[in-house]
Amino acid sequence: MKFKLFKKESSHFLELIKIIFRFSLLIFIILFIIDYVLPGFVTNWFNPIWFLIIAILSGIITIIND
Repeated sequence: MKFKLFKKESSHFLELIKIIFRFSLLIFIILFIIDYVLPGFVTNWFNPIWFLIIAILSGIITIIND
């Protein structure tokens, strides 16, 4: 069951969402590894979970509209 949240002619929007997904997931993984190796190095400054939330939301939008 596929839901069409956005029109098909907005393929530029979907390409942007895919780029946002890749970028935010990559940044989250890098920050997670850094924080795993050096505990508190990343989480003392900000919460990297926001990148994970952005990646999940953009991934959901991409899958729904494919």
